[in-house]
Amino acid sequence: MARWPEEEWWDDRDEPAVPHAPRVRNSTDDEPEEPIEPDLPVSIQVEAEGSVYRIPTALWWFTAPNRHDRPGVCVRCDLTAGVAIMSIGRDPDSYFSQINPVVLVAPTHENGLRKRTAFALTPWPITIRMLQLCHNDGQWLGRLDGGTYAEIRRGIDALGHWRDAVRDQFGDDEAGQ
Repeated sequence: MARWPEEEWWDDRDEPAVPHAPRVRNSTDDEPEEPIEPDLPVSIQVEAEGSVYRIPTALWWFTAPNRHDRPGVCVRCDLTAGVAIMSIGRDPDSYFSQINPVVLVAPTHENGLRKRTAFALTPWPITIRMLQLCHNDGQWLGRLDGGTYAEIRRGIDALGHWRDAVRDQFGDDEAGQ
C-alpha cells in the first residue's frame, strides 16, 4: 500500500477560497421567487380529521387472535374533551359490515389502505392522546379524499349520538359541549 510522506499534510488554510456567487436570474425567469414560509405547528384537529390510522385492536374494545390492529378514520376531534371520534374499518364481507351502515372505501395511494374497506357509521371514541401516540408511532396510513370523508362524517353526525358515546366511555365532564 502506498504511503504518503509525513511532511505532506494540509489544512483548510491551504485550500483556495471559493466565494459563493449570488444566483443570477435569467431573463427567462418570469416567476418571482416565493418566500420560504416557516413550518408552523399544525393543530392535531386539522391534521387528524380525515386521516386513516392503524389502531391497536384493544382500543376497538375487542380482541382478535390474528390481528394486532385495524384501520380507523378520525372523524372528529373534540379538543376540549380530549376525545377523537373514530370510525372502524372492517372487511366489507364481514357480518359486522352486513348488519351496520358502512361506507365502502377503495384502496388508493393517498389513503394507504391495502384492500377495500368498510368504515362503520358508528362513533368510536378514543382519547386524543392515544391518537397522537398512534400518529407519532408511524401508524398513520394516509388521508381519505374529501368526498369520502364528508360522507362518513355526515353519516356519524346524522346518528346524533356520538356525544353520548363519549359520555359513556369518559364520563359527563369529558363530553365537551
